[in-house]
Parts: sequence; structure tokens; C-alpha cells
Amino acid sequence: MNQVELLELVNKYNSIDRQTIRNNLRLLMNEKNFTSSDMVAIGYNRNTVYSWTKPNVNNIPMFEDALKLAIQFKFDITDLLK
Repeated sequence: MNQVELLELVNKYNSIDRQTIRNNLRLLMNEKNFTSSDMVAIGYNRNTVYSWTKPNVNNIPMFEDALKLAIQFKFDITDLLK
């Protein structure tokens, strides 16, 4: 991936509906068999993880955090954007 493609990905991530990212994160957690506790175990604050995964909360991982999750739990970051 070159720098232009990376910038396009960051811009797409930052402009997509937050509910889409949250829903896709929860789907990926089921598909890839990882839990909120697993995210806490790799260093994320429990309240932060809760805010990323629970309905009716308007927080999502920042792009860098989403990328770290994608690497750690072996999914493509673009799966969050579908």
C-alpha cells in the first residue's frame, strides 16, 4: 500500500458512519473469536473497549487503534468499513 492509498483509507475510515464501524467490529469479534476481554488483555482500557462495542455509545476506535486490532486479531481493516 502506498501513501496515497493509506491516506484514502484513513479518510474513508474517518468519514464512514460510526454505527457501521461499531457493528462491523462486533461482527468481526464473533467471526474471529475475540472478546472485549481480549482487547483489554492487549492493553486497552476496559471502559474504552466498552465504548467501542456497546450499542448506543457513539465511540469507535481511532484509526491507529483499529489498525492495531486488525493486526492483532488477524482481520483486514477494510472489513470495518463494509
